[in-house]
Order: sequence, then C-alpha cells, then structure tokens
Amino acid sequence: MTGQTSAGVYVRPRVDQDRRGGAYTFTGLQPGVYNILLLSKPVYHESLWLIGVVPGTVNGQTDGIGQNEEDSGAIANISLGANAAGVNYNFFNNVNLFEGG
Repeated sequence: MTGQTSAGVYVRPRVDQDRRGGAYTFTGLQPGVYNILLLSKPVYHESLWLIGVVPGTVNGQTDGIGQNEEDSGAIANISLGANAAGVNYNFFNNVNLFEGG
C-alpha cells in the first residue's frame, strides 16, 4: 500500500496479512488517498494470469478504481476521511491464458 495523507505526507503503511486466507488489514491510517498494489502471480504455472480487482467500500460507499494488468493489479484512489473504515478490497485470479500450443 502507498498513499498520501491529507497533510501531503507520502506513506507506506505496514500490512498485516492472514497467511491462511489472504485477508489483509491496514490500521492507524491518517485521512488521505491510498493505493493497494498486488505485484505477484502464482509461480507454479507457466501461463498468463490477469489479476482481477474489486474496489471495496468506505463507510458503505464504493471507493477506489480497479486497475488490472498481466501479473499485477491495483486499487487506486481510495479516499479515507477521519475515522473511515474501508472493507472488501479484493484481488483474484481472473483469467488463465495458456501460453504456447
């Protein structure tokens, strides 16, 4: 995750991740605009993976823009106000395209 607080400070918050289920959390974020990045793909498969992204909600309103590429994905422009709670920002393997013949 990267972001810029409303005071103009660029930050890279610490990520707490549940290794069993893939859930992740960021706590103690200041009001600002944030981006969540996924920069990996399964290493056991020789094919192209298009990472799917689902922007979540902040205080019940959809917030963020999903951007997907081969082997990576991002959810950008997540705006957090004071005491905001964002949920359900998700990444998934969308398409598995076999390389070769």
